[in-house]
Amino acid sequence: MSEIRRFKDIPEFKRESLEGEIITVNDVLDKEIIIYNFISQESFIFDSDFAIVQMAYPEKPDEKFTFTCGGGLILKYLKMAREKNRFPFITTIKKQTGKSGNEYYILE
Repeated sequence: MSEIRRFKDIPEFKRESLEGEIITVNDVLDKEIIIYNFISQESFIFDSDFAIVQMAYPEKPDEKFTFTCGGGLILKYLKMAREKNRFPFITTIKKQTGKSGNEYYILE
């Protein structure tokens, strides 16, 4: 019988990752941050993509953190920044409420 592999070792299910302590997007809301990099991943749960973002605070630029964000607008901004070779950059993530009452994130 062939060796049985662990789920985490099956190539189709491996996820890319970025260096840094894992935090939540709510930890960085309304705070100035440096975004160094991101990975776009397909969600296994929702019919959409999400971003894994690598960041640091300007006062400690070498102390990296990562958080996930499913906001389509944030993902669009990050993809545009990558296309234009704009990493790293300083920004603030804000939560907005649309006219229909839906909340979403933006970069400022």
